[in-house]
Amino acid sequence: MGSTDTGNGVRVTDDGVMCIVEKCRGLRVLQLTSCTSVTDHAFAAMLERLGELEELHCTGHDRSNGRLTCKALDPLITEAAPKLRQLYLTDQGVGYDSVAKLVKARGKSGLQVQAGQSDSDSFAWGSVMRQMGRSYGDGLYGNAGGGGGGAKRGGRGGGGRKRGNKRAKLV
Repeated sequence: MGSTDTGNGVRVTDDGVMCIVEKCRGLRVLQLTSCTSVTDHAFAAMLERLGELEELHCTGHDRSNGRLTCKALDPLITEAAPKLRQLYLTDQGVGYDSVAKLVKARGKSGLQVQAGQSDSDSFAWGSVMRQMGRSYGDGLYGNAGGGGGGAKRGGRGGGGRKRGNKRAKLV
């Protein structure tokens, strides 16, 4: 609903999410980008009431993290949203240990998760990252996308990246 770099865009609140949940029960894909005001309560409502949901993006942005916490993943660990196959929770307050617990509980059922801190998409930030021997997405983890098979947090995320890479693939 906004820019992941600047945070500019529409401010989505829990009330807005509850309206979506009540009016659009058949949603299969929901992308809430640059959402810094959505709480665990509204996130749980999405998971419990949108039974057809297959893909969910609830991301913060580079300038401000969202309000989701580790508790937001509890309904998923206990099998809410059984059709969910892709979950993106970047720039939120969801920690590595909670994502690892979710991947362990639901990874075999096909749920792909990506969480952690994204990097700015700006040219300047990309230049700084390259000079440091890092690349875009080094702060991401989960079992979706890159990261190299079985790497642990803080390990070599794959692709020959230098040590200290924070991207990790959970299996």
